[in-house]
Amino acid sequence: MRTSYWLGLLLFGLSADLLGLHFRTGHIKFAYFFIPILWLKDPNRMFRETFKLLRLFPLWPLMGLLPLGVSVLLSSSISSSVVWVLWLGFDLFTTMTIFSRLRADHAKINEIREGALIALALIAFFGIVQFIAFSFFDTSIFHPQKNGGIIRINGLSGWPHFLNIYSFLVIPLVLSQAIWSKRERLVLLAILFVLVQSTAKTGWVLFITLGIVLFFLTRDIFQKKFLRFCLPFVVLLILVPAPAPLKAKHQTLERLSTMAKDLDYENYGSGKDRLLINIMGMKVFLKHPWFGVGPRAYRAYVENSFDQEMPGESKLDITGAVNLRNENIWVELLSETGVLFTAFFALLIFFGLRALKNVTGNPLARAACTSLLLYYGVGGQFSQNILLTLPFAVWGIFLYTFPIQEA
Repeated sequence: MRTSYWLGLLLFGLSADLLGLHFRTGHIKFAYFFIPILWLKDPNRMFRETFKLLRLFPLWPLMGLLPLGVSVLLSSSISSSVVWVLWLGFDLFTTMTIFSRLRADHAKINEIREGALIALALIAFFGIVQFIAFSFFDTSIFHPQKNGGIIRINGLSGWPHFLNIYSFLVIPLVLSQAIWSKRERLVLLAILFVLVQSTAKTGWVLFITLGIVLFFLTRDIFQKKFLRFCLPFVVLLILVPAPAPLKAKHQTLERLSTMAKDLDYENYGSGKDRLLINIMGMKVFLKHPWFGVGPRAYRAYVENSFDQEMPGESKLDITGAVNLRNENIWVELLSETGVLFTAFFALLIFFGLRALKNVTGNPLARAACTSLLLYYGVGGQFSQNILLTLPFAVWGIFLYTFPIQEA
């Protein structure tokens, strides 16, 4: 299978939360099963490439295993924490798999960019299918979210804000070169339409941040693609009426105004909800600052120990339900693993992205760096799982851009 095909299908599959096996406490995407299959073609070469990369890594990050191990031992749910550590191992395995497969395939930048374009086209396609279904046929598919009296597009990503988080992990890869193509223009128009119709506040923050990062990292792409193409089209989408989905408000501007009210801190709103959830998470962190309550053990802690350790503190979200998870990956890390492991994790990201200076002439490296900056700096503030596999897949692409000796 051509590099662009398997990479495009994998990136799309990692964005499709609805395509998988669903359980009470989580789900397993079908794309996860595709990752080990990539080792079946020339596994010896794959292992050699993996070991080449591992020899370049410093040893100091291994010190982070010590506070993580203590956090697991002190966990409010050791079994859940062990599962979390195993999943972290799988995500790192994903990073190495994509890196090694690209190396084994001698993948070219255009092939990787084409794979990202395929993934983004599939994400946009299912969003448009959903929009057409409820706009013209009065039919609801893919379990769209209804909020504030309007139906919000989520495609196969499950939630509108995850649709945006996933999309903005792929969009910079598509924008990685200044050369334009008709297919790229069409796909960008399609995904921007879908993201605007999703009305997710996460998307607007990510869109603005994308422009800022491109301005500093890739000035020519910022001018040619973001400023002259993406920005005017988004403004046009806001001003031009869209078909009425299920008798909801049909003006895009009115839809956005309706969703903006969701930030009202005095009444029901996701803004106030996330604020309450994050404040609660920080209180848990301050109670267990060094090693947290255990990876993926936040739920067990809230159910079994929260009231005893912090009597009188609220553990309810905006709806009055007991909050059992965080809505911010950094609050999640602090409350579940403590400040020591969180510091190691943040340092790894910092030094990893700082290595961009070694490949400044590679447009793909700058694009992958942009994707990761968007996720860890913005998208992660609205996410509820630090172990989303798609960012680790982008890390594999980023590492592939680094020169490695063939000997």
